[in-house]
Amino acid sequence: MISAFPPFLFRSFCCSLVFGVITPSSRALLVLNAPASHAVDPANGVPWGNVGSLNGATGVYLGAFATGYWVITTSHVGLGDITLAGQTYAAVPGSAQQISNAGRLGPADLLLFRLQSAPPLPNLSLPAGPPAVGTPLLMIGYGGGIKNWGTNTVLSTGFYPSPDPANAYAVLTDYSPVTGEAQGTVGDSGGAMFFQNGKEWVLGGIMESVTTAGLPLYTLSIDLGAYRSQIFTMTGGAMPKTAGTTVEADHIDAGRRISSTVRTVEKRP
Repeated sequence: MISAFPPFLFRSFCCSLVFGVITPSSRALLVLNAPASHAVDPANGVPWGNVGSLNGATGVYLGAFATGYWVITTSHVGLGDITLAGQTYAAVPGSAQQISNAGRLGPADLLLFRLQSAPPLPNLSLPAGPPAVGTPLLMIGYGGGIKNWGTNTVLSTGFYPSPDPANAYAVLTDYSPVTGEAQGTVGDSGGAMFFQNGKEWVLGGIMESVTTAGLPLYTLSIDLGAYRSQIFTMTGGAMPKTAGTTVEADHIDAGRRISSTVRTVEKRP
């Protein structure tokens, strides 16, 4: 089921995930009762190494395709050299590709760019549609220069309009004081939102913005299922296996239903 986003103001962020407690945005991730376990690879096949530090925020290495080695992040994080597993990989100048919203005005806050050399990391799988409401998620961000992970579940999905223009199909999560639960803050823009399809981890979203007022707190992640075909075209080669069955038309219909119920997303570099 697609449901409307809560009517709160969202703000784009370059920030750290907060787990279990609210912490100042300049700090690195905290994990209630178990900080050490959330600052290392959670194992179980999670593509931990594909998430890296980029321009003081986060980027995700998608993999090697016909036209090169591709990274995905938010547009407000931008093109730059990315550090993955302690190794820095130079971006190809001028390689940035802006993702658009088919049938809608303005680009999405989503960017692809190429690297000059290939990291020794796997290609990631993308979904064919949004994760269902209630789907368990694993979120990874690089706020404060320290990578951490946390969990959450899908609250709602749909199209989120913004006046500036950076509209996007998105996945919404909320924050509750549960040990290990994730909430984005400054530094996590461009971070990964994974979910499992069987035993496979799928890159379902890219963290983009958070609420700035009211409780509970919310994180908005761009739904990659809505942009899979564009990513396929821009990378110039076959994407890895897909997950899910929802098609892009479902997003468009959902967006028409909810677009009048949400407020603006405020962007900043």
